[in-house]
Amino acid sequence: MSLIYINSYAFPAASFLDTYPGALAAYSLRSLSSSVTNVVRVRRSNDNAESDFTAAEVSNGTLASWVGAGNNGFVRTWYDQSGNGQNAEQATSGSQPQIVSNGSVITDGTNARPSISYSGGAKILSATLGSSPNARSNMSLISVVSPTVTILNNSTRAFMLLPETGSWGSIFHNVCTDSFRYRFGSGQSGNNQTIVRAITSAISQTFKEGTAEYARINGTDYTRGTTALSTTANTSSTLNFGPGDNASFPFVGKGSEAFIYFSSQRTNASAIEANINAYYGIFT
Repeated sequence: MSLIYINSYAFPAASFLDTYPGALAAYSLRSLSSSVTNVVRVRRSNDNAESDFTAAEVSNGTLASWVGAGNNGFVRTWYDQSGNGQNAEQATSGSQPQIVSNGSVITDGTNARPSISYSGGAKILSATLGSSPNARSNMSLISVVSPTVTILNNSTRAFMLLPETGSWGSIFHNVCTDSFRYRFGSGQSGNNQTIVRAITSAISQTFKEGTAEYARINGTDYTRGTTALSTTANTSSTLNFGPGDNASFPFVGKGSEAFIYFSSQRTNASAIEANINAYYGIFT
């Protein structure tokens, strides 16, 4: 728990979701809310046993000790911290992304915070949203990702994906080493937005406000140059982490946090970014 000091008295600092409430779904290996207990369920490689862990246990050595020296740990469940119970899960052992490698917790950012590694193939965590993403005029997606592959078409390589149920309906964050691509699916043909820039690690935020769309990546703001349709459409309620839309070309890299809001958080974008960056050390 972080602290703030007022007249030499220490008080707990407000957690992310206590400061920016209303998330439909929120995933991290740190505690995002004062009411959160477990953040992840892990399977260890030596005997396939599973156990839940709090954010403190992930970072203080408890998780690594439980997995054991020389063993690997894999994510069975990434718990939704929004309070809506939309946990991202993977029951098939061969499709679980990794959180412990050879007895050590995988980390990311200059602050070496715990992270989840997607090595390619069929590594995927999936959740079912309790509210439909369709007919939404306002929406925000936020992700914290370190990619190791270059971009391909559309949502191929996407870390965070709500697949389409009809033409041009997918909603995603596609963060790659050479560019960032996103979409708020609406049925509008060609409605991908691509930002060409080198990316080692990124705090990526995208916002839909009716016919206007915006993005912010590591302190730089971008505005969509063409008019979007005013509401989302043709989108599945299944939220996937890792596979993109083509199992042959999945996301490869590390994913640390992800959020969905059915509101625009653009006025909070700078503060949200500062909160995340202070914890992970993604960019300077």
